[in-house]
Amino acid sequence: SAYALSQIFAIATSGTIVRKAGLHAAYMDIMQLNALENYRDLLSAVTYNPLMGSWLTYNGNTKFDPETGAQPDENYAREIMQLFTIGLVELNGDGTPQTDANGEPIETYTNDDIVELAKVFTGLYWAEKKWGGKILLQPRDSDLLPMVMHNEYHAFGKKQFLGQVIDANNDFTDGTQTIEAALDALFYHNNLAPFVATLYIKHFTTSNPSPEYIERVSRVFEAGTVTLPDGTVFGDGKRGSLAPLVAAILLDYEARSPERYANPSWGKVREPLLRFIHWARLANVQHLDGLEVLGGLLGQVPYSSPSVFNFFRPGYVASGTQTAAHGLTAPELQLATSDNIINYYNQMLLYVVRDRFDSETDTRGYDLSRNRLRGFSKSYAYEINLAVDTENLVSHFDNVLTGGRLLAETRQNIIDVVESIDLADADALEKRVRLGQPLALLVDLPLT
Repeated sequence: SAYALSQIFAIATSGTIVRKAGLHAAYMDIMQLNALENYRDLLSAVTYNPLMGSWLTYNGNTKFDPETGAQPDENYAREIMQLFTIGLVELNGDGTPQTDANGEPIETYTNDDIVELAKVFTGLYWAEKKWGGKILLQPRDSDLLPMVMHNEYHAFGKKQFLGQVIDANNDFTDGTQTIEAALDALFYHNNLAPFVATLYIKHFTTSNPSPEYIERVSRVFEAGTVTLPDGTVFGDGKRGSLAPLVAAILLDYEARSPERYANPSWGKVREPLLRFIHWARLANVQHLDGLEVLGGLLGQVPYSSPSVFNFFRPGYVASGTQTAAHGLTAPELQLATSDNIINYYNQMLLYVVRDRFDSETDTRGYDLSRNRLRGFSKSYAYEINLAVDTENLVSHFDNVLTGGRLLAETRQNIIDVVESIDLADADALEKRVRLGQPLALLVDLPLT
């Protein structure tokens, strides 16, 4: 859930941001601590986070300056609506767009809404720092703290957006009151439940959920409870609770019924980084150093999105593909560039076959500091015990690496190749494992 959140609330650091390690660690804490808590609390935590404030340029955002004509920065106002809460068009409870008399989708907000909401996110700056003070290069404890409000730089007074009016009589005395009122308006917007439900489903189970699936999950978001298969009611009953939301997604009939495999639109493409992690768990990988280096080769460095739109857009359609021909979205395929695909196969082949990388440069001359993990170890003890029976071994790889989706012909080809290693050979069982696993990985169907 935390990883899914990190891709909804996508973050990165530009070259002008210093002290990246501490800032990223604090942001990761927000994702993990709020992963199964309440979406409203998450909105507050993200809004006051200094890394998000720097990434979307409202850390140090100030009210209108009559002398210079400078207006409040609009970045966060735009993105909190478009990406974090209500999306671009009005939605029905089942996630389908509402349309006007001409059948056109109704836009959720206008530029005027952005301008008004931008006034809300003014006056925030680094904790324990004077406004506009120089940012030091060395880490500071305040990097881990939420931004604080400097009221003298906050735009008080009436703000009207999304049909809501806040601080109409200039009765707010602290800028944080303005922010909390605006976050409440976004949180109770009718779009929020179907918008968040759709995003979560796409990250957890399928890229093309049915409207009925979305509506069931959306209702759980609104109610804050879900009824489990044994009849137990789970959740705290508060709108926006994420634990029952995730339970509803994973326990829904559409997510668990065997019939889903008969539906060609069911499932989702697995991201390269998740595919690597699935293998790492299978191989009991330990001491995994340098994930950022590997992530760069796979096209995904965790918590380092190339843009506010994450590594891929939730509505991405891969042109010229069968999914596109059938009107289906395949978000993760936006990462399926020629470079990423080749890098994935090359990296996986090396990691599966090699025992470990211990030195700066290995015996074949690969510069490990540049493009390999320098410290890791793995174990295939369980697989070696299966390797006497190649049918069992390949079935195991099929189950854990492809979800039992290998084509019969492919499965048989792998069995034939693995069986070519004579058991009389030295270390034959381990060789079978090392040969069979990369074959399964390289033809791995990227469906969950």
